[in-house]
Amino acid sequence: MALAFVLTAIAFAAGLGLSWWQARRRFRRHLADRLAREVEREMARRVLADLQTSGLKPPDAPR
Repeated sequence: MALAFVLTAIAFAAGLGLSWWQARRRFRRHLADRLAREVEREMARRVLADLQTSGLKPPDAPR
């Protein structure tokens, strides 16, 4: 009976650890995606600002 309890506790701890690890990976991926979107948005903003200061029109501007 004690062996079953110990094995159940070990299985529960392993499941909890796996769940925590997956949540950690998911959160880190979410942060990386958000950072990549922010970087992309900032780069686009700088390119458009540079185009406006140089007098050129953005590629999608009507002619």
